[in-house]
Amino acid sequence: MVKIMPFSSATKMMGTLVNYKGLKIFSKGAPDFVIKNCTHYIDVKGDTVPITEAFKNTLNNKLK
Repeated sequence: MVKIMPFSSATKMMGTLVNYKGLKIFSKGAPDFVIKNCTHYIDVKGDTVPITEAFKNTLNNKLK
């Protein structure tokens, strides 16, 4: 672990900066706030996969 960004009520999320296959930020918090800020996710094989707008829309529709 490199750094922890504590929970913020303004951003409704928190993050941890780690050195995992290069520097990565792992975030958790309110799904609608986290999803809009994500660019990639790690799949079950451990591969980093880009998040497309279509994928974000699918996730957001499931939150409704």
